[in-house]
Parts: sequence; structure tokens; C-alpha cells
Amino acid sequence: MTHRVFVVALATSAGLCLAQQADEKALDHMIEYYAHLQGCSLSVGLEVHGGGSMMQAMLGSMSQSSPGYGLKPNRFAFWNAEGVDGADEDSPPLVYSDGKQVISVIQSLSVYTVEAAPANFGSMLAGADPETVTGWQMIPGSQFLFALLSDDPRKSLEGQLTNFVYKGLEGEGESACHVYTTTEALPEGEGEGGTIEMRIAATGEPWLVSLKPDLTGSGAPEGLELLLAFKDWKALTEAPAEGVITPKDEWKKVEDLGAAIYESMGAGPENAEPADVDPGDGG
Repeated sequence: MTHRVFVVALATSAGLCLAQQADEKALDHMIEYYAHLQGCSLSVGLEVHGGGSMMQAMLGSMSQSSPGYGLKPNRFAFWNAEGVDGADEDSPPLVYSDGKQVISVIQSLSVYTVEAAPANFGSMLAGADPETVTGWQMIPGSQFLFALLSDDPRKSLEGQLTNFVYKGLEGEGESACHVYTTTEALPEGEGEGGTIEMRIAATGEPWLVSLKPDLTGSGAPEGLELLLAFKDWKALTEAPAEGVITPKDEWKKVEDLGAAIYESMGAGPENAEPADVDPGDGG
């Protein structure tokens, strides 16, 4: 019995070491893994580290995390731990798609929108309008979940990031990660995006772990780091009960979340400053 236990332990250790060897095809393995999933749940959010106590106090509200899930071809949801009644002005929106329609809610403003659900995640990303503020676009990192669960995860991911360069393996045990540098993919004619460090789990399933932009030269305080962290990944085959949205009577339905936000800040058209008039124009 002792001999058998020793052999099993040795095999397990060898497998762990093998999984943590440098692997320049880690990106391919990650894409292939997500391509075969029906769906997955996670917690995704922006984390602020370093930069001093004053900067932490100023940017602390940026550190948000939203639990959520995506299920092919077009079902998804994001919510927050505080719940609808406990959300404050810094809480990310609630978003829910039942495959037919998408409901997005800004709890602090008691407003929501309803729109037709996309045919699939790839079409949603491809059809995203940068001039329009939608609920899912206000969830940091949501576009990467949708890219990985699209019909063509490589194409969709490369629509967000480009120029992948493998840098090696960092960390040990369950914290070991394959590290890449990549750059943000910008529309043609807008130059080259900033450098981003991407980490992929090296032990167990090849989940996306984090994305960290390089803030060098951005004017950010020394030591400040912004991190998109992807945690608590789990494979799904059906939609969980969490995240379902039923609009409340006191919520106001609006056409544009962005307009509602601007209006709440006193930046709506009715509050616009009058245009300067040159007295010589005769106006």
C-alpha cells in the first residue's frame, strides 16, 4: 500500500511539474479550451495596486468586481455582491440576457434599457458602437469573456489584442502562470495600442488570469498598477439562477444609458453652456 501511495504521489508531482514548464503554445491551448466550452462563470474586475495611500484613496472606487457568466450562443449576466438594493453610485451595472433580450440596469440611478439580444457573442463584439454606452461595455473585462466564448475565439480575441509574445513561466504551484506581452488592438488609422501583460494559468485548466497595462510614460504615479483580474472560473453547460433581472416599478426605462449618466452629472443638453457669440456677427 505504501509503495502504491508513493507511486501515485510521484506521478502527481511529475504531472504538476510538466504542467508548469514553459509553453510557447499556452495561448493556443487557452483558445482551444474555451472553444470547446458551452459556457463558463467567473468574477471579473478592475484592481488598483500601489501608487501610495493618497492615490489608493482617490482610485479605490475603481476596484470593482462583477460575478457573471456567459453561455453560448448569447446568454449572459453580470451582477454585484451588494445586490440591487445595496448598490452605490460606484457599483457596476447589472446586465442580463436571456437569449432574446438584454436588460441593463444602473441601480444608483434607477434606470434601465432593453434591447434585442445579439445572435452570438462574436456579432455582439463586432457590432459594438464606441459612441454608445451599453451595460456590458461598462463591465471591465467583459469583452474578453465574450471573445473567448465566440464562434471564433481566436479572431474575436485578436480583435481586442494583437502582437502576442511569449515571455515565459512565472510563479509556482497553483499560482504559476504563462506570461505574454501583447498590445491593445486599435481601429485602423489610430496607431498602435499600449502594451499589456497577459497571464494564463499554468496549472489545471488554461484559464485567463489577468491583463495588466503598462503605465510607463502615461504620467501615472510610480508604482501604480491597474489589473483586470479574472477569478473563480467554472465551466457551465446551463445558465445559473443568479443574475436574472426583472425590472422594478420604480425603475425608469430609457433609450440610452450614457445619456442618463450625463444627465445625472448635470451634463445633459438642457445644462449645456451657451455658445460664445462674436458681437461682430450681428447675432
